[in-house]
Amino acid sequence: LSQSGYVARVSVNPGHALTSAWVQGELREYLQQKRFGTIVIETASNDSFEIARAEESVPEYSDSLARLLRAATGRCVVVVNAKVGVTPFYYRSGDALAVNRVISQSAVTHSNERIVEWNRETQTHRSWFRSDLLHFTSKTPRALFVSDPPPSSDQSAGDKAFARAIVAGVQSCQGSQ
Repeated sequence: LSQSGYVARVSVNPGHALTSAWVQGELREYLQQKRFGTIVIETASNDSFEIARAEESVPEYSDSLARLLRAATGRCVVVVNAKVGVTPFYYRSGDALAVNRVISQSAVTHSNERIVEWNRETQTHRSWFRSDLLHFTSKTPRALFVSDPPPSSDQSAGDKAFARAIVAGVQSCQGSQ
């Protein structure tokens, strides 16, 4: 995002779903500050996992997403959908499809939502992922431990494609706020 000219604040805590206390706390802070015009949410795969574990339900996910979209009125919310065809035993494709349906249906009623169709984008790119077809093949970039963006040499093709998809999602918000 910064390389595309955007000022961004990135909050990362792997494994957290939209309904988690950590994500909800970060969102409350973003919404109160009103510093950022666009919010990007990339929790759908984690939400799918939580649904598979029965720690969250599809209606709870739907309610959380709708609350976020209502609270962010006047701002664009970019939602990355879940990858469906993955292999971890703890992840069910049907749950990912249900989450993706919620994301698509909410975009119909909330004009401030934009969708990054990550599931569709990745369907013909198995080489971007480890054998589980969910996690990127790349190693943790050195730059995650400093404030600068990772150098291009630390990024795999999947990392780069994901970054391009997020930037395209953010760009789709231009003029919609």
